[in-house]
Amino acid sequence: MGTGYVRNDTANDIADAGVINADDLDGEFDAILAAFVAATGHTHDGAPAEGGAITVVGPAQDFVGASGDFSPKTDSAYDLGKTAVRWATGYLDDLVLTTALPVAQGGTGATSAGAARTALGVVIGANVQAYDAQLDDIAALAVTNGNIIVGDGSSWVAESGSTARTSLGLAIGSDVQAYDSVLDNTTASYTSAEETKLSGIEAGADVTDVTNVTAAGALMTSEVDADLKTFALPANTTISAFGKTLVDDANAAAALLTLGVSSTAAELNILEGVTATAAELNYVDGVTSSIQTQLDTKAPLDSPTFTGFPRSVTTPLGDSTTRTATTAFVDRAIPAALNASGSAPLYACRAWVNFDGTGTVAIRDSGNVSSITDFGVGDYRVNFATGMQDNDYAVSGITSGQNVKFNLEALSTGAVRVRTRAGSFGDISQDQSTVCIAIFR
Repeated sequence: MGTGYVRNDTANDIADAGVINADDLDGEFDAILAAFVAATGHTHDGAPAEGGAITVVGPAQDFVGASGDFSPKTDSAYDLGKTAVRWATGYLDDLVLTTALPVAQGGTGATSAGAARTALGVVIGANVQAYDAQLDDIAALAVTNGNIIVGDGSSWVAESGSTARTSLGLAIGSDVQAYDSVLDNTTASYTSAEETKLSGIEAGADVTDVTNVTAAGALMTSEVDADLKTFALPANTTISAFGKTLVDDANAAAALLTLGVSSTAAELNILEGVTATAAELNYVDGVTSSIQTQLDTKAPLDSPTFTGFPRSVTTPLGDSTTRTATTAFVDRAIPAALNASGSAPLYACRAWVNFDGTGTVAIRDSGNVSSITDFGVGDYRVNFATGMQDNDYAVSGITSGQNVKFNLEALSTGAVRVRTRAGSFGDISQDQSTVCIAIFR
């Protein structure tokens, strides 16, 4: 603890209206100086006799100290250091900036990642390449001399020249012709069969050698008959007069006339390979357009679609085969199936139900009835699964009770409400164990 200020004038000689002694004033001044000596004076730590803690400093009390911070008196009004006089090193656990630090000062000039990339000139997709899984595949490929980068349908792979040729359908020897010096040194045009023969001859082969010429599918001059060389028939060949006229013809058309054939060569070429008989060929006599085109306008045998009003033979009543059923057959079959006779029209039952009306109503079986609503003793509403077209339908009902009156309460397109009554005058509502209702329209 520091010495602090101790009053020297214990006798209180320095007082109002009194005479101040020089020694007392000097002693008091010395006591005040001692209180402010750095080593022994007040500590100003807020402890008793040490003076209050100094929390505000500066020429205009500009800086305020607190237990958890040291702050300027006014927001955004003071600098830390000067351009010419700067702090050497700053040691901070955290730094929070309220404005973006410019790029020139080591910042990004932005307060978001996207804006930072723009300020730094690294916009993805414009300045730098966006991440791409396929580029990543390419980067992972081994750099092997002679390899080619190709796609395999899902990623990029490196293939050797041989593998790449196979992938491209250019396998040498199966897809493309392998190099052959004989073929390379010729300018003639050959068929594939001729090229195959030529490729069997070694380079620089002697074409006067029988083996080489035979390998090429040719004949040596010595192997060709002398008469054939000059296209002259041997002297001992006998040709009939008709044969001479045929041989003398200048072209195929003339030869056909000699043979008594009136068809042209083009017409005969059409029949080349045809195995049809004359009778079969006559079937198409007079056809002026494509037979297939005409057949395409006809209905197919499998699931045909007809237009207009197609007619058919009416199947006998009672026939349950897969034959076509005409409207006449249907008109007779439906009454027969319903055991109905006469000419009166038939009207179908549009909904029906058989239910137990006692206790909790329970439907035994029904048709086009979704549920029964129980409104109380003997009071039921039959709800239709599919509503009627209007309210002009007929309701038929019967119950299992004796002397039970069946009342129609209400009709609507979606339901019908009925009531069962008993008693001497039929005026007492009564649940019935069996209630049957049918709707006709």
